[in-house]
Amino acid sequence: MHDVIRDMALWIACEVEREKETFLVHAGARLTEAPKADQWMGDNRLEMINNDFFQSMSSLKVLDLSVNPLTKLPSGISKLVSLQHLDLSWTQLEELPKELKALVNLKCLNLNGTYHLRTIPRKLISEFSKLRVLRMFYCGDSILFGGNEFLVEEFLCLEVLNVLSIDLRSNSALQNFFSSPTMKHLDTLDISDCEDLEEVKIDIICKVQEIREPHGFEKLRSLSVINCSDMEEIIDISKFGEVQKIMGNLNPFAKVNVFTLQVLPKLKSIHRNALSLPLLQKMNIFECPLLKKLPLDSSRATRNKHEFVIRGDKDWWEELEWEHGATQNVFLPFFRSWR
Repeated sequence: MHDVIRDMALWIACEVEREKETFLVHAGARLTEAPKADQWMGDNRLEMINNDFFQSMSSLKVLDLSVNPLTKLPSGISKLVSLQHLDLSWTQLEELPKELKALVNLKCLNLNGTYHLRTIPRKLISEFSKLRVLRMFYCGDSILFGGNEFLVEEFLCLEVLNVLSIDLRSNSALQNFFSSPTMKHLDTLDISDCEDLEEVKIDIICKVQEIREPHGFEKLRSLSVINCSDMEEIIDISKFGEVQKIMGNLNPFAKVNVFTLQVLPKLKSIHRNALSLPLLQKMNIFECPLLKKLPLDSSRATRNKHEFVIRGDKDWWEELEWEHGATQNVFLPFFRSWR
């Protein structure tokens, strides 16, 4: 098509369909239908985006800029007021522009692998009140543990957050996070590369015979703890003294269906008592040499047999200690070696 004819066609289309914005143009691709969403923008070797590029995209809901050598986002990204999903993973961004505050409908933000990221404006993350998924694995070092604990405080403002992936190395920031109301909404929690973390604590308030967990893991479906070199115990209830008997029925992981523990050289215990874990489907344990007991009772193996699996090293499995010898035989059909 001649350039002049093409430009005229696009101009007419924009004038006629300005409100609907139903046209998709991919030059030279000979499109007859819209490509799949994961093929639109990701991994296209984009080094820069013109400031006016997003000028007429106010209805855009998904933007994937992942795996591109981008170092900067244009201020014009503020025009994407309808955007719900923004993927900036594995880019070379050095900062997030303050103009992102305009994306008030954002539900998913992926910053995984943004090693070069050094600056996130204050009060930016907390502006995303509708955010449900926030991924920040392998983010710039100075972002999450370079004295910027204010970011953790902003996480606490995200009242509908369901999925959070972070690697924090500040023990105080982590404990602040674990004691926050945000924990009540999380569906997925991944903890990675926290070298000083020794245990995961849950705030518990005791009133006579009543135990309630204001900031527990009530909705957690998936928990991953990876590469935390000092962690010795996931849940420790021994420190509650006289109320320990009352807490016998406490099950902080009642709704968890995926449990992953990886590269935890000092981990000795998940929980000192057996847990029913009624919804557990997968337990992945790798390079946890001191973990000799699992908080499983034999009744777990009699339910949903086809959905339950334990993955780990064969040597680790053979050295596990069980309350009764028969219990190991009950769980043996569900074990799968990593290798």
